[in-house]
Amino acid sequence: YFDNVIKPFVIQNGERIAVPVVYGDAEKWKLMQKDGYYRDKNGKLMAPLITFRRTGFEQERGLGNKLLDAGIPIVEPIGTHAVFLDVKRFLPHIDQDNYPAQALASALFVESGIRAMERGNVSSGRNKKTGKNYRPALELVRLTIPRRAYTNAHMDLVADSIIKLYENRDSIKGLEFTYEPEDLRFFQGKFKCVEVTNQLNETKNAEMTL
Repeated sequence: YFDNVIKPFVIQNGERIAVPVVYGDAEKWKLMQKDGYYRDKNGKLMAPLITFRRTGFEQERGLGNKLLDAGIPIVEPIGTHAVFLDVKRFLPHIDQDNYPAQALASALFVESGIRAMERGNVSSGRNKKTGKNYRPALELVRLTIPRRAYTNAHMDLVADSIIKLYENRDSIKGLEFTYEPEDLRFFQGKFKCVEVTNQLNETKNAEMTL
């Protein structure tokens, strides 16, 4: 792919000139190929650097696979910019109206200082007519991995912290708002922990009784 698509060389007077490679943005190299190469004041071609940037895909794949090996529920296939924890399977004892994804993201920060993003009931907001939460189909925690920002040791720390939380997942409590702004509640809202009951189990027990 690298040789056939990125083509790390230029042709001048029939001569193929190899180009040194650094990590950057592949789109810039394509633009340079389209608009012309750099030349010095005498018109001599100056071999440009390919600005080819590795994505964090290797790290996401590594983190995702380590979590899968430990039995952690994540969204598959593993993405190219983030790993998503499947919180409905991670914290089945917390009802959506107690914001399980936000609870998990908060617990992860308290446990390890790792900041993740809730993508679930908090982010979805409320129906302005009924005042009820939208309760989306997915409750996720997004672990975004910026390119060239973290080492593999960082990824190991993230994985180990999540595995520890999963082993003690029953101790994670649900949340309720103490301050809920009308807009952007996933940025500005404030929460407190609340005791929750496993409503799924309660429903099953009620069905068995009937």
